[in-house]
Amino acid sequence: MYKKILIPTDGSDLSMAAAAAGIKLAKSLGAAAVAIYVAPPFEVPVVLDGMADIYLTPVQHRNSARAFGQHFLDLIRKMADEASLLCVTKIVFAASPAEAIIQAAKRERCDLIFMGSHGRSRVATLFLGSVTTRVLAGCQIPVMVHRASRVELQQAQSLTKLKTASTKKRASSSK
Repeated sequence: MYKKILIPTDGSDLSMAAAAAGIKLAKSLGAAAVAIYVAPPFEVPVVLDGMADIYLTPVQHRNSARAFGQHFLDLIRKMADEASLLCVTKIVFAASPAEAIIQAAKRERCDLIFMGSHGRSRVATLFLGSVTTRVLAGCQIPVMVHRASRVELQQAQSLTKLKTASTKKRASSSK
């Protein structure tokens, strides 16, 4: 039914649990996957007199955001590799994650977007909305929203903690 599934992540436990479920779905359908991380664009900081110069340059911001996103995309690619599933990863810089997800689905010719539910409270969602809600409202492509179980969340937390620990260990040993 579906041939290519877009799996967005923001690196949160909810999105990583959804990514794992999305990989399983793609495998069961014989579909390919496209994993995407939407990074925020550089914003010029407002500097006031007396403030310390602790801001990142545009290049530092881009490199930092790219490394952060790649960390989670690598985890998704590893899940796909273990499932013998074709998975392409993309990092996109955009002010609106929802719009970037919709555009990526169109550009990559995906026929399903598989994403996690939001983690905000109902009140916060009422005022702020969520990326998932905005994708659902603005997309012509089918969207499947995954609400992770406690077990899936625990597995996602374990996966991200293991990867983070091994990354920190490699970084400290290379100094």
